[in-house]
Amino acid sequence: MNIVKYIHNEHTYINVFFRAVPRIVPAIIIITGISIKDRLLIYLFFGWLFVELITYVLKNIIFLSIQNIIAFITNDPDYIDYPIIGRFKRPDGAKNAGVFYESECNISTSQGMPSGHSMIAAFVGTFIYYHIIDKYNIEQNKKPLLLMSCILFTLYTMYSRVYIFKVHTAQQTIIGCCIGIIFATYYYQFVKKWDDKMYKQYISKIDQGYFKPKKN
Repeated sequence: MNIVKYIHNEHTYINVFFRAVPRIVPAIIIITGISIKDRLLIYLFFGWLFVELITYVLKNIIFLSIQNIIAFITNDPDYIDYPIIGRFKRPDGAKNAGVFYESECNISTSQGMPSGHSMIAAFVGTFIYYHIIDKYNIEQNKKPLLLMSCILFTLYTMYSRVYIFKVHTAQQTIIGCCIGIIFATYYYQFVKKWDDKMYKQYISKIDQGYFKPKKN
């Protein structure tokens, strides 16, 4: 089998998975988190919900407004390809930009900046990297392997959006990735501190006998 043709076939199993990353990965996270009683994974699920909200705001309010302002200033609504940053709209002819393939007639008209898939992949990959290192005390020589796995997951998501599905520009995926990494870093630090604080309070209450059955 020609590996290049396989990779660039958007209907292969791996690409069907990566197209549906924003839905499949959160489902895996919440099921795993509940099954193994991992609170941080449950926090990650709620972080995903927030990323979805951020993506909507960035695409449909912030970057769309910037695009409209530029069009107004230049008096040229067709001026959509900007220096370095590229375009805010999707590439011409983009189809099936959602999480599922519908048909060749499903032309995508939504905003492309930033890439939501790239943002979610980078957010999840970064959060998982921090969490696994903290929880399982990963040895120093194994950290690069874990890091590389998270990076490859994110990079393939970005690559697929640009070169396989052709629904984003490279700039849109890069900006989405950067936002996802930054948000994951701060979000993980916040929920980790908050969870540690709540756990210490819980242990303190146990030590003080708060949860002992009351005597009649």
